[in-house]
Amino acid sequence: MKFKLTIMFLLAWVPLTYAQIENFDKCYGSPKSTVDVELKVPCGFNAIDSAPSTFFINPESSPYLSSWHGNVFQSVDSNCVLLFPKLYSSILSYKGQVRSELEAVGNDRENISDIITTVVNEDMSTYCNADTAYIYRLKLPQPFMDKYSHCVGIYLRKYAHPAILMKVMMTDEGLIKADNYVKLLLSCVKYGNTTTAESIKVEEWLEDSRRHNPNL
Repeated sequence: MKFKLTIMFLLAWVPLTYAQIENFDKCYGSPKSTVDVELKVPCGFNAIDSAPSTFFINPESSPYLSSWHGNVFQSVDSNCVLLFPKLYSSILSYKGQVRSELEAVGNDRENISDIITTVVNEDMSTYCNADTAYIYRLKLPQPFMDKYSHCVGIYLRKYAHPAILMKVMMTDEGLIKADNYVKLLLSCVKYGNTTTAESIKVEEWLEDSRRHNPNL
């Protein structure tokens, strides 16, 4: 199986409203960060400080593909963990990250659009106020935290804002409530509508890059 890792980082800082929850400090590096994204703690979940913030989608794939998350919250019954975004100053390429994650678990066909749900509605309030939401499922070869094999990935994009990558990780028992967990995670994240000259400049840079490389 051919596996290409195509993740793009922008060197320019994307001004992102600082989440007013202490648990989320490490998502943004500093309370002084200005990030136009609001986060809140999911009801019925507890922060797991010992959980890894980075994990390999498939340790047997080469090159290794990692997924980064600033905070992990576990349900009271331990059947689900919600992985919140790790933003900093990067924008992830949708085609790079999502396709690479799906390829890493064995979906190496050229057209994978039928296994990705793409949401672009006039009212995106139930999808974190994003412009576009991409939702896809993974069966992890190696369980996250040695417990969670089922994964729903959620990738969000909003113009002149950072991309957001989140995950719902579940046990076999938790899988039956996957839709409820996804709705809960989406209800805990909200994009604002503020843009700056700098964030627009970064967006223009990104669009220009896509014209030169459609695979981004």
